[in-house]
Amino acid sequence: MVVDGQKNLSAYLNLEKNIPLIIRKVLEQQSINYLRNIQILSIQGGLFEDTDLLVCSPSASGKTLVGELAILRWVLEGGKAVYMVPLKALAREKFGMLVRKYRNLNLRIRISTGDFHYTPDILENADILVTTIERFDSLLRLNPDWLYDIRVIVVDEIHVMGDRERGGRLESVLIRIRERLSVQLIGLSATIADAGEIADWLKCKLIESDTRPVPLKNYILVDADKLKAIRKLVSATVQNNGQALIFVSHRRDAESLARKLVKSIEPHLSDEERETLSVRFVESRAYSKRLVELIRQGVGFHHAGLNHASRELVEDAFRNGLLKVVCCTTTLSAGIDAPARLVILRDYNVFNSIEMASEEFEIDGMNANQFHQILGRAGRPEFDDVGYGVVLCPSDSDGFMIQKRFFDVKNGKLVPRYDPVESSIGFSPNLEEQTLLKIFELKEANREDILKFFEKTFWWRKEKSKNPQANLEKLVQIGSVNISVAIRSLAKTSELSGAERISDESLRVQLLQKKIEATVTQPIVNVCSFHEERGFLCTCSYQSGVQGGLCRHLVKLAQIVDQKYPVYRGLILHCLNSGNVLKKLIDEGLVTETTRGTFTPTGFGKLVARLYLKPATGILIRSMVHGDIDDEFRFMELVLSAVELEYGRPQPQAMSVAVLDYIRGKSIREVSSLHSISQGDLESVTSTLNWMIHCVAEIADMEGAETIKKIGKRLEERFTNRRIEKDHEIEG
Repeated sequence: MVVDGQKNLSAYLNLEKNIPLIIRKVLEQQSINYLRNIQILSIQGGLFEDTDLLVCSPSASGKTLVGELAILRWVLEGGKAVYMVPLKALAREKFGMLVRKYRNLNLRIRISTGDFHYTPDILENADILVTTIERFDSLLRLNPDWLYDIRVIVVDEIHVMGDRERGGRLESVLIRIRERLSVQLIGLSATIADAGEIADWLKCKLIESDTRPVPLKNYILVDADKLKAIRKLVSATVQNNGQALIFVSHRRDAESLARKLVKSIEPHLSDEERETLSVRFVESRAYSKRLVELIRQGVGFHHAGLNHASRELVEDAFRNGLLKVVCCTTTLSAGIDAPARLVILRDYNVFNSIEMASEEFEIDGMNANQFHQILGRAGRPEFDDVGYGVVLCPSDSDGFMIQKRFFDVKNGKLVPRYDPVESSIGFSPNLEEQTLLKIFELKEANREDILKFFEKTFWWRKEKSKNPQANLEKLVQIGSVNISVAIRSLAKTSELSGAERISDESLRVQLLQKKIEATVTQPIVNVCSFHEERGFLCTCSYQSGVQGGLCRHLVKLAQIVDQKYPVYRGLILHCLNSGNVLKKLIDEGLVTETTRGTFTPTGFGKLVARLYLKPATGILIRSMVHGDIDDEFRFMELVLSAVELEYGRPQPQAMSVAVLDYIRGKSIREVSSLHSISQGDLESVTSTLNWMIHCVAEIADMEGAETIKKIGKRLEERFTNRRIEKDHEIEG
């Protein structure tokens, strides 16, 4: 029996033999009587037969249960399971959901989202561990024995691999899971354009479905008066017992729009709803006063400036149907379970979710996957027959642009068009981190070891498919202290062959203080040079058209220098290795080269990798601990500079004093009021502060900066006593 794309569980079980009986009993206890299309396809695809799966389907289509079923299968047989997500908020939600659903099975469910530098014993006894990408990455680095007892890893929101901020680390984690752990891998993803390619890269079977339990209808609405259009849409939705989410770019817009919508929503509330809102939502020091005032009128707002308790209040009230409309930024788009009948995308410019004080920091425009993930929030299973996603545009030209960028039109309907996932592991900071990490984990590595790791990346796969002639050594920027090897990595075969045809006599070499230059007379005159500050240059047409590539004239000059002018070898290598990741790591004292031509991490390099710092952050801290820092305020300025570099989060000037006030005993609420910094921003900073204080103290200890070490240890002890991150390791 099939109902709305779902198959009756009993009928399905009679047809299929590959659902373990114990899982069937669990499903019955959860009153799950129907399986959705993606769940059926996953079971048929080998979910209970150890098959690695990449499960791609729209929001609210049932992917999460697929991951839960894989986890239950293994933990009920005595194995360990990991549920990995990209965000702390999502980890808290998944943890709470698993505890509520499966506590009666006597499973030990834990959550771990912080303290990257240590592995608490409590995690060893976990049956199910809910964690973030970064935390699991740090566990792989620390390598506790219990990791090898894990039998299944579910990676939720696996398309985050294309995220510029955390995608490189997720890609690395996936590779290292494959290298080191014998587990069933279940990837869960929203719909993406290149799911087959990612599945092939992961060696997973692709399970794909575009079936939604609640169909979604997308519209582009052109109206110069966006507020008027929003009022009309949400009024009609609430009047018909629906709920709406409205996405905007700015925090202040989320609050102001919510306030403007009260008059459109409040008249449609029943007397019973007004009474419930009045009784349930009273003023509390735990919540934003402005927020509670609006919630009692059926409207709320949600953004990163709200404290955690206030954001949870909005999410829970909306999920329970008490809140009719929420105006929000993209903080509510990434996996949090909050579906609505109507989703309005008012703004399609994206701003950084970390907006300190009154400042906001614009980043790249919204990509198609994020765009459709937002609209995909429309359609409440068990409540609605259809969901509506509306994009508001101020003009016809904007509407045309949105349609062209994000949709195909089929039979007069707007059909989502998705973007492929673009790897970010090739960005220089990620190259540096992953190169150091590979050397750290191997303890000693040669260039080939490093290149073999990058050969396994999705980034290299994509680069190779776009350009079959791509040179991995050049892309990875793994140069050499050997001129001949460096030349081969930077020059095409044709240019190397061309250099062989140039005689030594055709070069007139001129040696200068910061430059070595040559005039090449055959077959035509060209001038090439290696300059200490400008790098390498040549007047030939090849060189002018190829960024970073060596022409035959430069190859010949470098070879002559290597043979005849050894005192200038350093200059040549400096120019050839200007973007060389290994050279930078060596120069900064993170890596050292052995007499065997291999590379090992220095004590400083080991510490940076173990502390889970990016190399650039570790370098910054090391340089600053030798400065004039003799009090807690200057120490905290150092710490916040490191946080800013590590996460790209600009900090307001008052933050140093603010966090010190917090450590010394003031509440987040008091500190927020005193220094005019939002509670959400304070919570965001303090959630990583104890870890960063520890990092600074450890590096200061290594560098012999005793005063800074003592300040750090003192603040770390005080901060630990505050117990602000109660969710780091919690027993379920």
